[in-house]
Amino acid sequence: MASLPALFARLGEIDTLITPPGSLRLQIALLRSQGGERPDWPALLALVAPLPLPGIAAPRTVEGVSVFTENDLPWRSVRRLIVLGMQGRSWPRPQPANPFFTETEIALIGTATGLHLPGRARETARRLELFRRQLCAATEAAVLLAPARDMAGARLPPSTALALIARLLGQTDPAHLVVDPRQLSPSAQPFALTPRTPDAHAGRPDLPESGDVTLGRDLLALKGAAGADPPPQSPSQLETLIVSPLAWLLAEIDARDRIWSPETLDVLVLGTVVHGVLERVFPPETPPPAPEDMPRLTEAALAEVIARKASWLAEPAWAAERASLAREALRVVQGWARFLTETGAMTLANEISLAGDHGGLLMAGRADGLLRLPDGRHLVIDHKRGTSGKRRRRMQLGWDLQVALYRAMLERPSQTSALTDAVASGSPIVTAYHTTLDGAVLTDGAGAGLARAECPATDPAREALAHLVEVTAEVGAGRLRLNTASDAVRFEKERGITAYALAGDELIAALMLPEPEDAAEEGIDD
Repeated sequence: MASLPALFARLGEIDTLITPPGSLRLQIALLRSQGGERPDWPALLALVAPLPLPGIAAPRTVEGVSVFTENDLPWRSVRRLIVLGMQGRSWPRPQPANPFFTETEIALIGTATGLHLPGRARETARRLELFRRQLCAATEAAVLLAPARDMAGARLPPSTALALIARLLGQTDPAHLVVDPRQLSPSAQPFALTPRTPDAHAGRPDLPESGDVTLGRDLLALKGAAGADPPPQSPSQLETLIVSPLAWLLAEIDARDRIWSPETLDVLVLGTVVHGVLERVFPPETPPPAPEDMPRLTEAALAEVIARKASWLAEPAWAAERASLAREALRVVQGWARFLTETGAMTLANEISLAGDHGGLLMAGRADGLLRLPDGRHLVIDHKRGTSGKRRRRMQLGWDLQVALYRAMLERPSQTSALTDAVASGSPIVTAYHTTLDGAVLTDGAGAGLARAECPATDPAREALAHLVEVTAEVGAGRLRLNTASDAVRFEKERGITAYALAGDELIAALMLPEPEDAAEEGIDD
């Protein structure tokens, strides 16, 4: 995060997530007023450096036990001295070097002026004497407790005090003084130990064997007002629903993981940028640009999309990725221009809003583009950044859903437009995907015979639409069907669907049913 706009945008997001929202508004405003062109990271790190919290002094005596701190001189002798947290360089703490004078210079200053500055050797001797007196406070025994690992599980080195104690006791190897309680038998443990038999099911949720969870209310109407129709679902929400009803429900109630991650050029950002470039280079009612104009138009469109959608991508650190993206965007523009030219298609609109219903289920969404073909057909297009292989297989298996829902919203619209009027009057509609990395155009059955296009199946959504009717009836009745641990593999194999909804959420993973034993032995089936 090298820019101030990105920094303050991230701080603003954090401010909206804390309770109560807006608590950091004044601090963020003060920080913004003191900023320059780039973040002053050393100054900001100094502001958030961890400091000990002020508090009341620790009691000197607790229930008959005298408490000494690391820098205290014992005020009494004790029968048994117990040292806690003997690790690293904390006891005795070494003296740092003087930042201005060497030890030789400190000695010369003392000889010449009589001013005895605290030197490293002198302070170290004082701390060693304090260390010796602390140990000598014990009359019977001293027990030194050294943690083996920190809270993150990393190994901790032994304290420097261990070598000093070994020297006092005449031991040549300090390791001989260490007793690891984990290596002792239960009868020799220095503390009471009650062995317990591990519970193989500890921490696992108690899931119904049937895989169905009944919640007792219409889950489609969770966001709607009482007595009103359920709010419309988008095609992407319904695609999640046919993969994982639980993932769909968590998204509906805004209960998915909020995992912070730095800006990265992932699939979502790449898709947004490519869509934006196509939208700007191919405006409505305009023929494709001339080949010699495409590099200039693509460069200008890419710069505008980055400024609007991913301003961090304009930073110098992203120069290599930006250059690669520019080359990709130009190839996509050239390929789409060839398709428009060879088919004679004309762009009528970009980012068109659709609304309608399918089987009584209200839907709303946006298609990437609308084209008019020379024979009078209309082509509703959805640009996908990727190659056509997986999409083609999904359409062949009948499990493609998105563009089929576009068709449903056009045939049964809940809001009228010039396009819905054209459909109502009998104008044929073709729905298709444009996979930008290989330039393929995959259509439904209505696109058979279209030049430079492929029709993988007459009805590429036959299985998906039938399953959608079934699962919407279930969630409408308040029932959720849980996924099994084998679903991700099964969906890829039998439906051609990459189950993104099942990945990246620990709650969904924890609530998956185990794979049935017969399926594990005989192979995955329905």
